[in-house]
Amino acid sequence: MERLCRLLARSTIRLAALRAPAATRPAMVREWDAEIEFELRSSSVWGCVLAAMGAFADAGAIREIHGRGRRGEGTMATGVAILRDEMRHAVRALARARGFTAVAIVMLGVGIGAAASIATLLHRVILEPLPYPEPERLVRLENQVPGVGPDLVWQLSTAQFLHYSERASTLDEVGLYRTQGGNVATATGVLRARAVSVTASTVRTLGLRAESGRVIDAEDDRPGAPAVALLSYEFWSTSMGSTPDVEGTSVIFNDRPYEVIGVLAPRTSLPGVAFEVAPDLWLPMRVDPEGYFGNNHVFPAVGRLAAGKLPRDVEMELDALERSLPDAFPTAYRPSFLEGSGFRTTATPLKEHVLGDLASRFGSSSEAWHSSW
Repeated sequence: MERLCRLLARSTIRLAALRAPAATRPAMVREWDAEIEFELRSSSVWGCVLAAMGAFADAGAIREIHGRGRRGEGTMATGVAILRDEMRHAVRALARARGFTAVAIVMLGVGIGAAASIATLLHRVILEPLPYPEPERLVRLENQVPGVGPDLVWQLSTAQFLHYSERASTLDEVGLYRTQGGNVATATGVLRARAVSVTASTVRTLGLRAESGRVIDAEDDRPGAPAVALLSYEFWSTSMGSTPDVEGTSVIFNDRPYEVIGVLAPRTSLPGVAFEVAPDLWLPMRVDPEGYFGNNHVFPAVGRLAAGKLPRDVEMELDALERSLPDAFPTAYRPSFLEGSGFRTTATPLKEHVLGDLASRFGSSSEAWHSSW
């Protein structure tokens, strides 16, 4: 990509230099080539292409200065006439170099479109607050296991969820969720859909609300309760045709019927997930306190800080609670595992976690983009 942008920028400079007096062209090209190299080092690869467009104005200025040496200072009308003349010559030059012009337009279009999309996403994630009540009190809970891998991060287990929910005083709520894909049978056919299983505490933690009907509550999340589902507003409006009075009807997800209890508010999503790809169906997770517990650290977790508490207060309390996990859940944890893995639960402000995740995605995308060239 850098090589392509350098070639495009240099070609632009040499095309612009044709408008400058012949005696000044070599110096102009050398100066602008140096400017392009500076832009490549200090800015983005697209920055050098945009900067190179300034060479047209520079060539016109050089030509005007040389013209003044022969005819004296010009009037405003003269300046406008010169600018019109420069624009006409620039258009003619671009018309003669049709191949270059087409490539330049396409590349600039791609660059500007990508920049606009990134700017919109960054504005939504960085400048706007998270779309949940009191977002400054939300944290992401994860496990560091340096003894297993230096940069390895595990999600929470169902055992941790119950342990921390019952005993942690620094957290008002702890919520788990897990996404999955599947098929939804509708009146018009079978559709692929995104689903998420959530604890009722996740709904409370994120302050999710229903546009119609109701949200998942503790009774829905009880093992053995009737199978129910929440629909996203977008799925309800696009795939189900905004069917009125949808509450009480059934949807078939992965060959199992669920009673619809409500439709979520528009643009509802999980932390760090754009609403365009948010889950279509929200189902109760139903963690059974009497069930078997294994070492299954696969559930993303969010927490809501108790009043006046900070993430470091949570980590200090969870450090102590971790040591009692083997006694509370012997089938999932052993003291030797906790010690050998360096097992430790961290609490990161949710906004910080979302931004960090976004930065890593952009970094991976950028590396892949550059390696393709």
